[in-house]
Amino acid sequence: MPGRIALIAFFLSACAPVLAGPREDALTAYQKFFDAFTTDNHDQMARLFAPDALF
Repeated sequence: MPGRIALIAFFLSACAPVLAGPREDALTAYQKFFDAFTTDNHDQMARLFAPDALF
């Protein structure tokens, strides 16, 4: 019985969600902007900024 509980605990801990930190969030935003910039997609680039942003 203790072995079964340990096995269940191991599988539950192995399935824990992975959260991105500030660095990963920034890299994701940069990659989205870079992809939109290189494909000349102005609408997609504008959506990455706040609605009241000034250019």
